[in-house]
Amino acid sequence: MTRSLGLDSPGALAREHVEVVIEIGRRMRVSQLYPYPPLALQVIRDDEAVVAWAV
Repeated sequence: MTRSLGLDSPGALAREHVEVVIEIGRRMRVSQLYPYPPLALQVIRDDEAVVAWAV
């Protein structure tokens, strides 16, 4: 898979390289479909804030 993407190693594979077929003729990158929470939420470690963001 990494060679087909033109990458040197499997470690270079990122979420931006993977696409998911949502429906016929429509696909999305994994990074758009399942975005990471904002960096501020990752640093604060406030579980309630992360749950509120995810909903």
